[in-house]
Amino acid sequence: MGEREGEAMEARVLGAISVTVAGERVVEGSTKLAGLFALLVTTPGCTVAVDDIAHCLWEGGNASPNLISERLGALRKLLDGKVSYIRSRKCSLYVPWESVDILRFREWTGEANGMWGRDRFEKFGTALAQWPPGEPLQGLKGNGFEVRRSELRMERQRTVRDQLHAAYLADEIEWLRRETEVYSKHPPRDEDVFRIWLLAHAVDLPLPRRKAVIKRWKARFGQPQNPELKRTVEDLLRPASRSPRRTLGREDQVPRQLPSAGRPLLGREAQLAELEDAFVEARKKGRGVLAVLSGMAGVGKTTMADHLAARIAGHYPDGALYSNLQGFSEGADPVDPEQLIERFLADLGVETRATDLEGKSVALRSALASRSVLMVLDNAAHSGQVLPLLPGEGACAVLVTSRSTLTGLHAKKEVLPMQIDLVDTTAAAEILTGELDQDLRRKCGHYVADLVELCGRLPMALFVISRQLGLRTPSGVRALVEQLREERTRLQAMHLSENELSVRVALECSFRTLSPEAALLIWQAAIHPGPTISWAALQDLGRVSGEGDVPQAIGELVGAHLMERLSDNYRMHDLVRVYARHHAEERIEGASPALAQSTVRQVLEHHLHRVWCCDQAIVPGRELPIGDPVDVEPIPSLSREGEAMELLDAEYPTTMEVVRLAMDHRLDRHVWLLSMALVTYQWRRNLHADAQSNLNAALAVAADITTSAEAAMIHRMLAGSLHAQRSHDLAAWHLFRAVSLSEQDGGDVGRLSLAHSLHALATICRVQGEPVAAAEHGERALEIFRCLGDRAGEAAALNGLGTLHHDHGEYDDALRACTEALRIFETTRDLNGTANVLSTLGKIHHSRSEPEAALAAYGRAVTLYRDLGYWRNEATSLRRYAALLVSSRDVSEAVKALERALVLLERLGGEEAQDVADLLANLR
Repeated sequence: MGEREGEAMEARVLGAISVTVAGERVVEGSTKLAGLFALLVTTPGCTVAVDDIAHCLWEGGNASPNLISERLGALRKLLDGKVSYIRSRKCSLYVPWESVDILRFREWTGEANGMWGRDRFEKFGTALAQWPPGEPLQGLKGNGFEVRRSELRMERQRTVRDQLHAAYLADEIEWLRRETEVYSKHPPRDEDVFRIWLLAHAVDLPLPRRKAVIKRWKARFGQPQNPELKRTVEDLLRPASRSPRRTLGREDQVPRQLPSAGRPLLGREAQLAELEDAFVEARKKGRGVLAVLSGMAGVGKTTMADHLAARIAGHYPDGALYSNLQGFSEGADPVDPEQLIERFLADLGVETRATDLEGKSVALRSALASRSVLMVLDNAAHSGQVLPLLPGEGACAVLVTSRSTLTGLHAKKEVLPMQIDLVDTTAAAEILTGELDQDLRRKCGHYVADLVELCGRLPMALFVISRQLGLRTPSGVRALVEQLREERTRLQAMHLSENELSVRVALECSFRTLSPEAALLIWQAAIHPGPTISWAALQDLGRVSGEGDVPQAIGELVGAHLMERLSDNYRMHDLVRVYARHHAEERIEGASPALAQSTVRQVLEHHLHRVWCCDQAIVPGRELPIGDPVDVEPIPSLSREGEAMELLDAEYPTTMEVVRLAMDHRLDRHVWLLSMALVTYQWRRNLHADAQSNLNAALAVAADITTSAEAAMIHRMLAGSLHAQRSHDLAAWHLFRAVSLSEQDGGDVGRLSLAHSLHALATICRVQGEPVAAAEHGERALEIFRCLGDRAGEAAALNGLGTLHHDHGEYDDALRACTEALRIFETTRDLNGTANVLSTLGKIHHSRSEPEAALAAYGRAVTLYRDLGYWRNEATSLRRYAALLVSSRDVSEAVKALERALVLLERLGGEEAQDVADLLANLR
């Protein structure tokens, strides 16, 4: 937040606390406000947690939230609103860095870290000039501020050390000698500072004096650990030595190992900027940073790392180290970290006598402690390969890429993680066509959307196909598209031998690192049709093979980016699925055609029982010959119909693919039962065409595996789906067929099927303008329901007859029938039937000029439909409810009802949404 015009601010915390605004001292001394300001301004980012405020300002943290808010409010008032309100239990201070001594110090230190030579030396001097003699945060008492004071002292000491280093590199030897003269009598414990003092002073001393100085230092502090100090001491103790080797920052010892940034980086601008800001901010504060870029094979981690390294390399004056760790490389073993440390030490001009990995790792950390180096470690296999290479404290930065999330690093280091995901469709199209000539773009442009989808927006696949396109004629492009559409040949097309770029080989390298249990599980998961798979489904797949710990295998697959965890499910990339289905079986222990078939059946059983459990919650009492689940993870009990609808919402695309899987494998029982168990949900979500497609397939296989009543049920559900799509004649044909089949079974099951079929037929006859036939079928259905004691069926038939009475203006008869229907429904669990009859009662009361009763009926119907998740019927009732409200001149409530109806109809799709939008426009 900027300052008001004319109200310049100047604040100091590196000595005594003071804040001056427009020439007036508003905060000073050791008051609570002074401590609060100091705490805010010394915290990185000027954002501090409320708990830290309580701990520092009130010993033991005994401060109420109100008290803290009160003090923050007082400071906010004094600083003209520059203190934020508490959000997420944190508070921030917004002041220009130029106005506070600690912020100036940190800004200028950061600038110095990106400079060279004399400029670097002078900028460190400018930063250190902000520190007056004495202690920072003077007068502030308590353990919290003592810790903060200690941190500030260490921060200053690091900068002093960096300035001495910079002075030596800039040949400011006289200045260096003056500044370090104090150490002549009292040698410093800090090994870096002692080394600089030796380089500035001892080189001119006789050999005996050098020996005496070094002996005295060792007697007090022990043997030096810093390899560079050891080497300097060795040089100074040689009799012939007149000048030690200047290894500190020698230009010829600064490694410059970064590879070219390579191909353009598309679709990653925001992530690249976020990472760059994080590295630059850490560098300004003199801190190191460890970033891990992870993602699936071919997603562009290396490209991202190359571009990021090129942008930030200038902030690390002591050079850049680079290695491809070959963690997932075809035909190459992962790089041995011990050998790489030896190479890095040599690149830095550092010798070590260590003979084991731990000793060499210590030597590398010591060598990097006084340097500011960028280390890029590409293609890491696992955390154990990276950990020995990491610097300790200091200003070095490490950028790691891996197909693994490297959770072992997170357990031992503070890590900045960044998952590299697929590019968006716009960037994908640009990668695909960016290098094509205009003529080919014009002739093949209509294939771009298909190619982007077939490549799964994976940058490596897009790049390979782009190269393929550039070598083909338009007819050749058409053949390439057809090859990609066929799963078995898709990865064959994504291969460039001359460039050693192959999506299949890249995926193979990822699979090769998996445990046998994880490899087998992902092969089975690829048989599952997707697009997503639930935790419970994965557990059931593990039951088929009976191998290993399934949760551990899932964690391994997610960590390797071969499977992605969504909110409630898991997902595989299409190309991972293709590789696992068609290229991995021979390499996976335990995979076989027999296990594949068992896996298919397990997938179908899992989803059948899952959908059936939801259907039973939606339509209590409906029966299908499914039986109890065997070797299938039980679904948690569903407390309400809306919960079942939500679960099916989440899994519907997957469930439809499972139905197709049953069709492909000709598992007829699952075809018809899955189709029937799913149909009620489909009706409530306006998915009638999907229901019709499934039920046609079910009807095709029903003859040999269903009873006549079960076949009648399929015809009845088909009729309902057709009726919703206004195919009334065909719906009537199916219902007549359902009546005929039901009559073949003289038992109670057949009679109940007949009653349902007649009731549905009555509804169709009414729509077709045949009220006499509708009444006959409805009366007959009512009689059968009553004989069988089916209360819900009886109430539904009464509601249908009441609707017919209403059509003929027989409002009293209609009211009697529907009131009785409501009374019966309320003794059942059939909430949908209850909502239906309430909706009919709303129409009847409206026709009887009873607006209050009509509004009450519609209001209850709307509430029930909303609880059921029955969007279509809720929207219809809301429109009727709104019309009544408009008649009653309650326009504001009518608008609310229509707004809700519009949301629902937009979800469902169709032209009705526009009608409601037009109504709203007229009312507003």
